[in-house]
Amino acid sequence: MIKKGKCVGMFVKNGYTLVEWLISFFLVIFVVTLLFQFSTHVNSKLAAISKKSNLFTEVFAAVDAVTRKLYCAPCQTKFWKDLRKDSLVWHDPIEKKDFGWLFQKNQLFFVTGTFSNALWKRKRKNLVARNIESWKFIPHKKAERITAIDCEVLMRISNKEYRCKRRIGLRNRCFS
Repeated sequence: MIKKGKCVGMFVKNGYTLVEWLISFFLVIFVVTLLFQFSTHVNSKLAAISKKSNLFTEVFAAVDAVTRKLYCAPCQTKFWKDLRKDSLVWHDPIEKKDFGWLFQKNQLFFVTGTFSNALWKRKRKNLVARNIESWKFIPHKKAERITAIDCEVLMRISNKEYRCKRRIGLRNRCFS
């Protein structure tokens, strides 16, 4: 009888050989590598989704801010100082200030102050949204009133285009 743990020829009865240990070690390394690859892939996808979601949230918040401010704008054209595709400026006779929206260098700004001769004087400029490809203001006039303003927004995320269009109807806030 051979006792346990003793060598018989070239074979060991108890324990593992070096080859068996190396095979199991490399299998564990392979599984761990696959798990890391999967987790980094999922993490990169989630980061892209998060970036897209944040940009959408920022743009829709900007559109809501424009909508809210334009509800308070006068509807008569005599109070409007600038009606271009990239900017809107109007005078508020109650607050005795000029308000405006300005799109430049892929950013949307809200500006308050004094606007005369197509220039802002004593202005306060606030950044509302960034990373926007295009923002257009399209006013709709009827007689001597502005009835609505369309906002068209174009965003590009990962070579995909996203468009947002909203018609903002001005309240009948008319002054004499």
